[in-house]
Amino acid sequence: MVTIAYVSLPNIIAGEYLVPELIQNDANPDNIAQQAIAILQSDTTALIQAFNNIHQQLNLNASEEISTHYYGFYS
Repeated sequence: MVTIAYVSLPNIIAGEYLVPELIQNDANPDNIAQQAIAILQSDTTALIQAFNNIHQQLNLNASEEISTHYYGFYS
């Protein structure tokens, strides 16, 4: 059996608990609404910064890398 600390992609990438992980029986309308309200009513400054950090980690300028590669290949 595999044991992992997180199941949601933001939490896995960040290596910390950023967003609620409601799985199986915990993913019911009441819990989802409660978590959504909690997020909407909280100060999201740290969460937004964490998402910006994830974005920077994933932003590899793929289009630029590919065009540079192909330009060098066909030149």
